[in-house]
Amino acid sequence: MTRLIPSIGSKKIFTITYATPQESLLTPTTLPTTEPTDPQFTYTIANSDLPVFSIKPFSVKYIACVYGAGKFVTAGTLSWRMVKNGASVATGTASVAANTYYTVNAFFLDVVAGDVVGLKLWSNQTDSNWDYKALFCYPTRFFPFPLLNYKQIPASVRIWNSDSPTLYPTLTLGNPTPWVPYYPWCGFIQNSDSRAWYIGITYTYTFDYYPLHATYGLYRIWYHGDANNANTASVQTDATYRPKYYSNYLNIKVECRPLRIE
Repeated sequence: MTRLIPSIGSKKIFTITYATPQESLLTPTTLPTTEPTDPQFTYTIANSDLPVFSIKPFSVKYIACVYGAGKFVTAGTLSWRMVKNGASVATGTASVAANTYYTVNAFFLDVVAGDVVGLKLWSNQTDSNWDYKALFCYPTRFFPFPLLNYKQIPASVRIWNSDSPTLYPTLTLGNPTPWVPYYPWCGFIQNSDSRAWYIGITYTYTFDYYPLHATYGLYRIWYHGDANNANTASVQTDATYRPKYYSNYLNIKVECRPLRIE
C-alpha cells in the first residue's frame, strides 16, 4: 500500500493589473451597404494591452473585447463580422431603430500578443455610420501552477475582486454607459462542475484546497467572452448612449500555496 505524503509550498500572491483600454472617437464615417473587403478598424494585440501579473502564472488565456459603435439615421439592419488574423471568426446581424446608436461588443477568446483582431460593419441603409472603436483585454482559465498529473492543487486559497467595486473596462469617450453587468461575474470550478460558484463584487472566498479543472483551471469568466459569448458578438442599441458596452467586476488578486501529494 502506497503512503501519500503531502507537501505544501510557499504562499504566492498573483496581483492582476489591467491595461487602460485603447479608445477612439472619430469623425463619423458612412457604413457601406455591402460587406467591405477589409475591416473598418483592426487592433494588433500588444503586450501592453494584456493584463500584468505580479507573478507569472503557469497558464492563462486572454479575451480581447473589440467595441465598435455608431448611429443609424434610418431604421435598418446592421451586419457585422469578426476577423482574427485575416480569418472570419463569426458574423451576424442586428436591427437598429431610427435615430439610434448601436454598439457591437465582439469577444475574441484566446488571443496572444501579435494577433490582429478587427470588425467589419455594414448596413442596408445609406445613412448609417460608425465613429467609435475600443479594445480591452482580460484573463480567463487561470492556472497558478501546473497540475502535475493532478498531484498538485492550490491550497490555502484566497481570491477576491477588489478593495472596492470596480467595473472593467471603464470607457470614457462618446457618451458611454456599462450595460447590465452580471452578478456574479467570474465562475469558479469545482470538480466537474464548471459553474460551481461565483465571486461577488466585494466578496472574498477562501478554501483549504481547491482542485483545478483540467481545462478551465482555478477560474474562468462566465459571461462576456468565455463560458458565454466566446468568439461572437452582441449588439446593444440605445437612443442616448454610445458606446453601450458590456463590463465585468474582474478579480484582481489570487493567493494560494501549491500542495503536492507524493
